[in-house]
Amino acid sequence: MGAEQGRAVQLPDITSAPLWLSEHYWPDLVDGLVLGQAQRTAMVAGPVGWLGTIVVPAQQTAFGLFTGPSSREVERALLAAGPGADRVSAALHVTACHHQPLRRALP
Repeated sequence: MGAEQGRAVQLPDITSAPLWLSEHYWPDLVDGLVLGQAQRTAMVAGPVGWLGTIVVPAQQTAFGLFTGPSSREVERALLAAGPGADRVSAALHVTACHHQPLRRALP
């Protein structure tokens, strides 16, 4: 069996705040300006929390991950921070499990 088939996946923990994914497309910005614009996604204010942003400069695109009570609240927070969003969707955060198995101490 190949390594790709045997890789474990950790499902997300249930949290009290839903996760939201913002999508941003800035067709008129050059690579460096896309990064600067995407950094503004981190400047959102409560009740919305910023978790991270993935930037694809060559495609003039960014994706932000947020907590917040609703997609409407995330949209409002992004508008207030500057970048706005083309779309905000409900999201799940799934990560690879990299935990090592516990080893017993030898007597």
